[in-house]
Amino acid sequence: MEADDFPEVWAEIKPLLEGLPLVAHNSPFDEGCLRAVHELYGMTYPNYKFYCTCRTSRKVFGKDLPNHQLHTVAERCGYNLKNHHHALADAEACAQIALLIIPEPKKAKPAKKANKDTHVGDLFDSLIPQTVTVKKTK
Repeated sequence: MEADDFPEVWAEIKPLLEGLPLVAHNSPFDEGCLRAVHELYGMTYPNYKFYCTCRTSRKVFGKDLPNHQLHTVAERCGYNLKNHHHALADAEACAQIALLIIPEPKKAKPAKKANKDTHVGDLFDSLIPQTVTVKKTK
């Protein structure tokens, strides 16, 4: 079986991702792989914004879960992960988890005009992510 090289496949995928964040469970691993393959082929890496469902799970569920592995978090979020370690099944589970526990970014507000009483933090208020409320079970 013959497959296209990464640059040909990426040329089809890249426009679909334009301007969108990427979500992964343990995103440092996935981002590292994506960076490495770009480097291998001498391609410029687009510096995507990544969201990590594993890190978010640790913040949201903390010690309420025995671990924060994908199948454990999926079950806690009510998603039945069949075919764990199958790329599409894992991606679908990750997406469902993200929709439940990763807050939507606040809509950008028009920048305030700075004056002597304006704190720099006030100018970036719209960049702070919203908190998510998820009921914890015992």
